[in-house]
Amino acid sequence: MRELVLKMSMSVDGFVSDLDGQNGWMFGTDQEAKAWSMEFLWNVSLHIMGSRTFLGMAAWWPTSTDQSRHR
Repeated sequence: MRELVLKMSMSVDGFVSDLDGQNGWMFGTDQEAKAWSMEFLWNVSLHIMGSRTFLGMAAWWPTSTDQSRHR
């Protein structure tokens, strides 16, 4: 049986998105935290997300110049 791990980002006050519905704060400017998150997410075999998160990511990833997507 496989191990199941939940990784969820949430602010201290309980929000997942910014007030404008974005979630840019999740990776922020801390490069070490971003590198850890990207390494963790890169190595999973399944991502389950809500439809809004998926639509945001589906629109962003194909045109992203973020170096973390080029592995």
